[in-house]
Amino acid sequence: MPDFVLDSLAKATLLLGVAGLATLLWRRTAAPRHFVWTLALAGTLVLPAARLLGPVWQVPVLPPLAVETFTPTPPAVPTAARGPVAAALPPSPGTTITSSQSDPEPGEPGLGWWLALVWASGLMLVFGLYGVGAMRVAQLARRARPLRSSDWRGLQASLAAGLRLRTPVRLLVASGPAMPMTWGTRRPVILLPADAEQWPESRRRDVLLHELAHVARRDCLTQLVALCACAVYWFHPLVWVAARRLRIERERACDDRVLAAGATPSAYAEHLLEIARTLRAGTMTGLASVAMARPSQLSNRLLDVLDPARRRDAVTRRFALRAAAIAALLVPPLAVVHPTRIAARRAESPATLATRSLTIQAPRHAVRNPAVRTSVVEWAADTGDCAAAVPRGASSRSSSNTSDDGARRTRLQYKTSRCTLELVAEGAFRFTADFTDLSAIDAGGSVVVTRVEGGESRRVEMRPGTEGVSHRWFVGDAERPYDAAARAWLAETLTQLLRRTGYAADARSRWILQTRGQDALIQEIALVSGDYAKRVYYQALIADGPLDGATVARVVTQAGSEISSDYDLAEVLVLVASRYPLNEPTRTAFVGAADHIQSDYDRRRVLKVVLAGKDLPDDLAAAVLTAAGGIQSDYDLAEVLVQLTSKHPITPAMSAAFFRAVDGIESDYDRRRVLATVLAQRDMPAALVAGALTAAGGISSDFDRAEVLVQVAEGPGLDDASRPAFFAAADGIGSDHDHARVLTALSERPGMSDAVAAAVIASARRIGSDYDRANVLVAVARYVRLRGAVREAYVAAANSIGSETDRNRALAALAGSSELD
Repeated sequence: MPDFVLDSLAKATLLLGVAGLATLLWRRTAAPRHFVWTLALAGTLVLPAARLLGPVWQVPVLPPLAVETFTPTPPAVPTAARGPVAAALPPSPGTTITSSQSDPEPGEPGLGWWLALVWASGLMLVFGLYGVGAMRVAQLARRARPLRSSDWRGLQASLAAGLRLRTPVRLLVASGPAMPMTWGTRRPVILLPADAEQWPESRRRDVLLHELAHVARRDCLTQLVALCACAVYWFHPLVWVAARRLRIERERACDDRVLAAGATPSAYAEHLLEIARTLRAGTMTGLASVAMARPSQLSNRLLDVLDPARRRDAVTRRFALRAAAIAALLVPPLAVVHPTRIAARRAESPATLATRSLTIQAPRHAVRNPAVRTSVVEWAADTGDCAAAVPRGASSRSSSNTSDDGARRTRLQYKTSRCTLELVAEGAFRFTADFTDLSAIDAGGSVVVTRVEGGESRRVEMRPGTEGVSHRWFVGDAERPYDAAARAWLAETLTQLLRRTGYAADARSRWILQTRGQDALIQEIALVSGDYAKRVYYQALIADGPLDGATVARVVTQAGSEISSDYDLAEVLVLVASRYPLNEPTRTAFVGAADHIQSDYDRRRVLKVVLAGKDLPDDLAAAVLTAAGGIQSDYDLAEVLVQLTSKHPITPAMSAAFFRAVDGIESDYDRRRVLATVLAQRDMPAALVAGALTAAGGISSDFDRAEVLVQVAEGPGLDDASRPAFFAAADGIGSDHDHARVLTALSERPGMSDAVAAAVIASARRIGSDYDRANVLVAVARYVRLRGAVREAYVAAANSIGSETDRNRALAALAGSSELD
């Protein structure tokens, strides 16, 4: 039992830790974080169930327990006193006896039994508290009355259609000032306070939409999952933290649904504050229901509601499937794997140990096998020597630090299978001007430069001397005179070591630039190892210029092909863009180098530096657009496209590449803000408007899609080319409210043609809410002259409204128009 508890505890901790790190990817969006916490808490329930019911894969990875061994001397106990077994098997000298904890006597409860009793007590306590909360909620329901107001029912139907909620929901009015709350998974119920029928229209809409969002998101079910996890792991603080985060993100996600549907943030924040101030949820009802505005969570929620930078995206089907697939790949293997301890090695006799020693040494003689020797030789030959190009798998390091006693120690090392270069220094030292020797070493210090190649070791030992630095030259263990050959060896070894490790890159690059020129430094960079070192050399070249256009193009092209680190390459390109104009052929090389950057963030910051320039000719704008198409992150891609469209209009020649990039944006919010920027252009071509409308059809959020269509209706308007795309996008809006406001905005545009009016009326008939459909028809009658076939279509659409009140409103608007005979 203890082993089972520790196993479940460790796995649950790992799973929740991974979930916590994953939520950092969506810092400004609540719905994905809530979904991740839901999957994590559900996974913690799967872990112990899979361990009990499913197969277990034992993996020996834990260290063995320490085993106490001793060689006892046979005790002087009569044979009869030992019992028949002990008499038959007396211990003999040399026998190893392992001490172990004795098992409990039959009928005596062990440690596992007590742990199970404590765990069951905590489990029953948590579920017992939930039962009390459910009883309190049932009492509220018995005292409440059904809400049968036609206004509330119509509003409920409209909002439910916008949320694509088909589950019937009961509306109840409490007998007193109860907090708005929701409960029930199969038969959901929404409880409203006694004065809800006197609320203004905006508060009715916001509160009811918030509670319906809980129903549409199945938040009562996810809360039950969290409760079960807390009951099973009542002793685990991280589970309670995860459950609390789940509650917080749940309310934020529903707030985002309300704001995404068009609520004014300041007004909604006022509603939340007023509800939290004047209404209270019953004691312990929160265990079995979802309340709207608990004071303990209100301050942060208000800040989030009023934050214009927050993203209000809901969880898309694609995101949910991907997250569930990742959880399915992570949780089952974690559940079946059971780490066990490595078997402890028992004491062995000297003969056994001797046999084992012979067995261990046997592989050394196996090297004589020709096949084995050949493979080793071929592997070593592939790595090259110290002066060759850096082979794959080579490693280098450099470190310099000051110890507690004030002594400075430096170590540089480059190593492959056949080559080792190393510098070890005690104390500070300085290179000569050409970096081929040392000019000074601190008193009491020393520097040793070693090179091992092809099995031969050579080194130079240097110490402070009377005339600078003294040198001692060793080949193997034999000291040789420090002559010209030794000086050349030291110069070559230091050069290779500085190239391989990148040590003193800033000073050495500037020395090469000042003494040998730009071409020499460019050639030297090709011999330098490591992205960081190359970046430092490039930065010195770019900053100390000036460079002509051809040299800039050469530098950018070489950096793009040599530097593999996205960050280091981006640093070089950002410096180039900030120092030199991107003219031909520089811009071609620049965009080509940017294409080598795989990191979305680094590519975005490089392209934004380009877009920050004063001039952005057509060919450079098109090149930036092409490079942006390789960005996978919705946010980073949208940032580039927004800056591009605000700096340079999207021309017909650029439209195909632009909309290909827009189609790669999955986030509704990011796609909407990109389209909003391009639609803000003046004198937009009709083809560009049609492309924007087609791209808007890929937005799944009703609010975001409606925002784009309203902008088109109020801005460039429609023509014969863009009209089909507009109504195709409008008819795909599931929310009756958003569908109606799009058609209303179009109806209010002066000079609407009969063809557009007919299309508006036809699209209005797709609206399920009688109230919203009537609003559209009233706007059409108020702003459009209705004649002939269009008027007949209007009358047919009005007569199709089921609500008598709304039908009469639509017909009255037609009667009041100037076209009525």
